[in-house]
Amino acid sequence: MELLQDGVIAALAAIGVTALIWLGGGRGRGGGGPGGPGAGGTGVGISGSARGRTFLGCPKPDVALRHKAVVKVNVVIDASGKVVSASASGSADASIRRKCEQAARGARWTEKKGVSETRGTITFTITPR
Repeated sequence: MELLQDGVIAALAAIGVTALIWLGGGRGRGGGGPGGPGAGGTGVGISGSARGRTFLGCPKPDVALRHKAVVKVNVVIDASGKVVSASASGSADASIRRKCEQAARGARWTEKKGVSETRGTITFTITPR
């Protein structure tokens, strides 16, 4: 990496660039192994499906776990695209399911005028990092 940086700097100097701001990060410190500094975090994939609606998005649940979990949340969506009811299922712990239900209540869908309610699902795939 240093050779690449030196080469870029030399090439810029050759064309008359006299100042360079390096925005790349350094190599960092070690210790990023399991349980070490920098370990942790959770990846969350979210998908939604409801007939005649487009899923616009949803907040990510604030969860931490050790094993991958898939939580399916059955939702009821009102005419304006807001979730009015959410009920989770899946093998994840009850506290994880509750956090997914809470996140699902913040989801937004496209409006559908003339329809009082639409049933759909939001699937949260939660993967520890």
